[in-house]
Amino acid sequence: QAEKLTRKGNLLEAEKLLRAVVDREPSNTKAKLNLSYVLLKQRRILDSYTISLEITRNDSKNARAYDLVGL
Repeated sequence: QAEKLTRKGNLLEAEKLLRAVVDREPSNTKAKLNLSYVLLKQRRILDSYTISLEITRNDSKNARAYDLVGL
Protein backbone atom coordinates (compact mmCIF):
# COMPACT_ATOMS: atom_id res chain seq x y z
CA GLN A 1 0.00 0.00 0.00
CA ALA A 2 2.87 2.40 0.73
CA GLU A 3 4.19 1.84 -2.79
CA LYS A 4 0.82 2.86 -4.25
CA LEU A 5 0.81 5.98 -2.10
CA THR A 6 4.32 6.81 -3.25
CA ARG A 7 3.34 6.43 -6.92
CA LYS A 8 0.37 8.73 -6.33
CA GLY A 9 2.66 11.30 -4.72
CA ASN A 10 1.22 10.95 -1.24
CA LEU A 11 4.65 10.81 0.34
CA LEU A 12 3.72 11.78 3.88
CA GLU A 13 1.18 8.96 4.17
CA ALA A 14 3.62 6.51 2.59
CA GLU A 15 6.29 7.58 5.08
CA LYS A 16 3.89 7.10 7.98
CA LEU A 17 3.00 3.56 6.88
CA LEU A 18 6.61 2.60 6.22
CA ARG A 19 7.80 3.92 9.59
CA ALA A 20 5.10 1.82 11.27
CA VAL A 21 6.33 -1.29 9.43
CA VAL A 22 9.96 -0.59 10.30
CA ASP A 23 9.02 -0.01 13.95
CA ARG A 24 7.23 -3.40 14.03
CA GLU A 25 9.85 -5.22 11.95
CA PRO A 26 13.27 -3.54 12.33
CA SER A 27 14.91 -6.15 10.10
CA ASN A 28 12.55 -5.52 7.16
CA THR A 29 15.06 -4.32 4.58
CA LYS A 30 12.48 -3.77 1.86
CA ALA A 31 10.45 -1.43 4.07
CA LYS A 32 13.63 0.44 5.05
CA LEU A 33 14.64 0.87 1.41
CA ASN A 34 11.17 2.08 0.49
CA LEU A 35 11.27 4.51 3.42
CA SER A 36 14.66 5.74 2.27
CA TYR A 37 13.28 6.32 -1.22
CA VAL A 38 10.24 8.21 0.11
CA LEU A 39 12.50 10.41 2.23
CA LEU A 40 14.71 11.07 -0.80
CA LYS A 41 11.64 12.10 -2.82
CA GLN A 42 10.83 14.56 -0.01
CA ARG A 43 14.38 15.94 -0.31
CA ARG A 44 15.23 14.70 3.18
CA ILE A 45 18.61 13.60 1.94
CA LEU A 46 20.37 13.01 5.25
CA ASP A 47 17.53 10.88 6.63
CA SER A 48 17.44 8.83 3.43
CA TYR A 49 21.21 8.45 3.35
CA THR A 50 21.38 7.31 6.97
CA ILE A 51 18.89 4.49 6.40
CA SER A 52 20.50 3.33 3.16
CA LEU A 53 24.00 3.49 4.57
CA GLU A 54 22.98 1.28 7.49
CA ILE A 55 21.68 -1.30 5.01
CA THR A 56 24.91 -1.25 2.97
CA ARG A 57 26.87 -1.92 6.15
CA ASN A 58 24.72 -4.95 6.96
CA ASP A 59 24.29 -6.20 3.38
CA SER A 60 27.23 -5.26 1.20
CA LYS A 61 25.56 -6.77 -1.89
CA ASN A 62 22.34 -4.76 -1.72
CA ALA A 63 22.46 -2.78 -4.97
CA ARG A 64 19.34 -0.73 -4.24
CA ALA A 65 20.81 0.52 -0.96
CA TYR A 66 23.95 1.62 -2.78
CA ASP A 67 21.82 3.30 -5.42
CA LEU A 68 19.96 5.30 -2.78
CA VAL A 69 23.22 6.24 -1.08
CA GLY A 70 24.44 7.51 -4.41
CA LEU A 71 27.32 5.10 -4.98
